[in-house]
Amino acid sequence: MSLAFEGVQEGYFSASTTYRGGWARAQLDVAFPKVAVEAFQSQIEQLCQSLWGEAFLGTEYEDDFGLLLVGNGRGQIRVRLHLENGNAAFSDSFETDQTYLLPFIKVLRQLTVQYPATHADAAYLKPIPAALKEQP
Repeated sequence: MSLAFEGVQEGYFSASTTYRGGWARAQLDVAFPKVAVEAFQSQIEQLCQSLWGEAFLGTEYEDDFGLLLVGNGRGQIRVRLHLENGNAAFSDSFETDQTYLLPFIKVLRQLTVQYPATHADAAYLKPIPAALKEQP
């Protein structure tokens, strides 16, 4: 999975995400509110320190993209991804460990320091979509 931040607009980061896994390949261009990226950065930093909890990044108005990282307290991180474009939807998950979070945190810090959210961006935190939650 790759997530490439490509630009910045008023209050938003534009990005392109690509997923390749087995037979599946999905690509989607998305825009994230700056405040959502800052919240995600903070959540990932807490997850990396405690190894427990969740970090979520999603788009503002649609459920076309969702990335959820869930730490189990022992260093293992479950990554859940949901992409949706029109009538097609794709969801997958895989396991990694906390060492892969550090380079991601570094990139997010650089972005949020260089392009900080402003008060005018308003506080935006979207709930985790059902497509990313654990199924019983």
